[in-house]
Amino acid sequence: MLYQLNDKNSGTEELSSRSSHGNNLHLNYKGVGYIQFSNEWSAHITPSFSYSSSNINFNLITDETILSAYKIQDRIINPSVRLGTIYRFKPLQTLSFTAYYNYYRAKVDYNSIKKTREILSTQTTAFDVSYSFQTMNFFIVPEIGLNLFKERANEISHTNYYPRFRVSSQFVPSYRNIFMFEVNYNSLSNGIHEYSEIMMRESQYRWFMGNPNLNIFRNLNGGLTYILRAKDNLTLTLATGIDKWFNRTTPVFFPLDDIAGLVRIYQNSGDYLAAWGSANLSWRLLNNALAINLKASFTHEYSTGIHHLHNNIPAININVNYYLNNFYYSCFYISPKKSLATFSCELTKLPSSYGISAGWANNNWNFEVSINNFLRYRWNGMTYTYSDPYYYLAGTNINGAYRIGMTLSANYTINYGKKVSQKSEANIIEDVPSAINRY
Repeated sequence: MLYQLNDKNSGTEELSSRSSHGNNLHLNYKGVGYIQFSNEWSAHITPSFSYSSSNINFNLITDETILSAYKIQDRIINPSVRLGTIYRFKPLQTLSFTAYYNYYRAKVDYNSIKKTREILSTQTTAFDVSYSFQTMNFFIVPEIGLNLFKERANEISHTNYYPRFRVSSQFVPSYRNIFMFEVNYNSLSNGIHEYSEIMMRESQYRWFMGNPNLNIFRNLNGGLTYILRAKDNLTLTLATGIDKWFNRTTPVFFPLDDIAGLVRIYQNSGDYLAAWGSANLSWRLLNNALAINLKASFTHEYSTGIHHLHNNIPAININVNYYLNNFYYSCFYISPKKSLATFSCELTKLPSSYGISAGWANNNWNFEVSINNFLRYRWNGMTYTYSDPYYYLAGTNINGAYRIGMTLSANYTINYGKKVSQKSEANIIEDVPSAINRY
């Protein structure tokens, strides 16, 4: 990996490594309550509580010298509750109301040259009202709501109110024609660690810190899809859509005054827009023995602010499968892809991939052989670049993901007993997100 500072033509290469170890404790609770007042009216409540404690030791080493060492501990509490009610006043019409509250508070102790404590907290309150209307060939679900975000990073606090809405609809005028439409507008808060005021060393020439003055950012996305069943064995799908992020949070690098190096700070800078269209053809021939799927798409990405960039992404995907008695054969092709990261504005490039496979299946046995990328012998995988006025990064992932490879597999399935499906109402809760400042 090559890091260049200040000058893209004569940069400084970083030679450093990182090591870390630690332990974590997570306690989670989630409950579900449900009340059926009548055949038309019901309500539910979902309370949850999470506690997390983490201890991490982090060292940055170069030439067998420890540049920096941190001992970090964070303690987090995260209660939340969701209340909802649904009223079915007609067989195919419902009205629902939902209220949600989430509180997150973290104490983070950083022990390096000196001990520093941060207290970060966020409160999210949301209200939603939705209505569902359905007929034999049409349905629509409009939803409106209000989000309240209150964030506090040590002595700095912000309170923001934002509306949100969502509309999804489907119209089926006939068996061979389907129209689908959806649009969403929402407001989102930043990751809690992005508000941290602690500056930490990430590598030999780079430091990073958060920004307690970050603002909420908003997202508008939507799409229109048309499905044409031209024949029972031929389906064409046309789709188009947009994804727009307003005043999004992005990392920006600035030079340090007293030492040689850069510091990365989060800022609200500019918008990101992705507009796309695609066509997908699915065709079955020879009494469904041959299945062909072709997809072509085009995406235009545009970024404003400090990362003023644009990018076009043409793409083609081909997949062919053929079935002959107990044998099956398939091949695929995925064209190269270049894409722009929504927030970091890192430009990534993926090479094309292709492959063929053949197999035999009978009762519980299945044998398969596949060969991928049989004309490519290099180890290079994804490449990525990042550029702003003070910092340039370029790198290549070295692995075998896009290199020639062969797979042989043999499987035997044993069926025993009666198949059952069981799902708990109180789903497993994911770990509460850490507030530790990180790169």
